[in-house]
Amino acid sequence: MSTIKTNQLAHTANGASVYTLPQTDGSAGQVLKTDGSGNLSWVSENPITMVDRWRLTTSVTGNQNPITSYLARSQTTSGTGFIGTGMSESSGIFTFPSTGIYQVEAHWSLRNSNYSVTWMDLDISFHNGSNYAIAGRAVSSISDPGYYSQAVTSAIVDVQDTSVNKVRFVTAYSQTSHTQLRGSGSDYTYFNFIRLGDT
Repeated sequence: MSTIKTNQLAHTANGASVYTLPQTDGSAGQVLKTDGSGNLSWVSENPITMVDRWRLTTSVTGNQNPITSYLARSQTTSGTGFIGTGMSESSGIFTFPSTGIYQVEAHWSLRNSNYSVTWMDLDISFHNGSNYAIAGRAVSSISDPGYYSQAVTSAIVDVQDTSVNKVRFVTAYSQTSHTQLRGSGSDYTYFNFIRLGDT
């Protein structure tokens, strides 16, 4: 069996089709992908190129519009890790490392001091951190003091420009104050970011 070098052309048996190969080798674990027009490029064999998790490191009480403090990447001591560059965060505003289609999830752990309806938003900006739109909302109702609740907010986000497409997390309540919980050595309130593919 002959080996086709990346600086050669690959032909079908009758010479009808010609494929333009990349001029350099790819990285370990990459495969060749065609664009349908005879051009090949190296891509990762695993389409998931970025997975990241952030968490709330301190319990906070009351409205958070948005959550601006006590955010950190999930600790490796809890058995979590990430793939790729990961997200960056400043004053509660998260920036994506590259363009693409992302699944974003917020997992909320709540405790209320009295009856309350709480809503949790996942906001997306397409104007460099301004003019946010609600991309996902979860609503939680707690009927008695000291009770707990779990809720999930999620959205599929098309990030076409990392300089303007941002995400933040907001919570508000109706009747009385609520507390968003953090865990000790585990993730109670946390935020997942997964890059699913190209935009």
